[in-house]
Amino acid sequence: MNLIFFCPVKKSPVGGIKVIYRLSEVISTILPEGSKSLVLHPNRPFFRPSWFKSGIQFRRMIFGLNFSGKLSFSNIKNIFDPENDIVVLPETWVHKYASQLHKFDIRFVIFVQNGYLMSKGNREEISAGYRNAVTILTVSDDCTKCVQQAFNINIEKISRVNLFVDPKKFISAPRKEKIITYMPRKLGGHFEILRFFIGDRISSDWRFFPIDGCSEDKVADSLSKSQIFLSLSNREGLGLPPIEAAMAGNYVIGYTGEGGKEFWEAPLFSEIHHGDFLAFAEAVIFLTQKIENSEAPDISSHRSRLIKKFSEESQMQDVLALMRKLDLVSSKVQDVSDIK
Repeated sequence: MNLIFFCPVKKSPVGGIKVIYRLSEVISTILPEGSKSLVLHPNRPFFRPSWFKSGIQFRRMIFGLNFSGKLSFSNIKNIFDPENDIVVLPETWVHKYASQLHKFDIRFVIFVQNGYLMSKGNREEISAGYRNAVTILTVSDDCTKCVQQAFNINIEKISRVNLFVDPKKFISAPRKEKIITYMPRKLGGHFEILRFFIGDRISSDWRFFPIDGCSEDKVADSLSKSQIFLSLSNREGLGLPPIEAAMAGNYVIGYTGEGGKEFWEAPLFSEIHHGDFLAFAEAVIFLTQKIENSEAPDISSHRSRLIKKFSEESQMQDVLALMRKLDLVSSKVQDVSDIK
């Protein structure tokens, strides 16, 4: 049996693509001999992300022409085998492929990384896609709630899988610098307003460092040196940058993006309501003063809990449960060690 992840193509670093690749890798370690987990970039068979490393296998395909308001290469007739293929669709492509998969008797899963991106396309067709899916895979409590709210889906049909953030990669440098990191591609305009309100009320030896267009290794290196990370998340199912920053020993100040609410706990995380620039600026100013006076709260125990929550073991157990639900491993297998 083949589990085939449909994956968008983005030239710049996008966390959602890394999550798909990582999940495909994990599944490959669990599947029995003869089964495969593959990533498919429709009509872009030679695309490879350059900003992170992966050993996943690919399915290379060019789809046929299809007309749904406009011509596109999205016709999947005779592409997949109902007996041997299960397709995993991102939530943004349900409108494009779900009805075709159902028509051709191809089992499919919908992978929701962001519940606020589910509305693209005709609502009736999208709703049918969620009804016809074998299961709905989500990455956070917020994603699960979005699916239930939008489609009144029974919780039994939803599979939650924890993401894994590598604590060996996102580590705190022995000597932190007076650096405040942020990602300008996420609400960059908000940062400019925030910077204006902070003005010169923090000491001049603090510097703001943008993380943009970087490889995963470069992101990890930057976060390891900084002490504060500004979260500019905007309606995200589960933004990885705040988690990675916190694991790398940063105090995280800013927006939860909604999905972050399940782990956003003080003093490691300080929540700012979206667009409250005055409170945001005051929080940054206050924290820099606390750090300079060696009065900042200890966050080691909070980091430890975060590392446990987003551990490899936690993800593996969730993936194993998903594989049992899809009948890709025996229902008798209750632990990853049982299939080694």
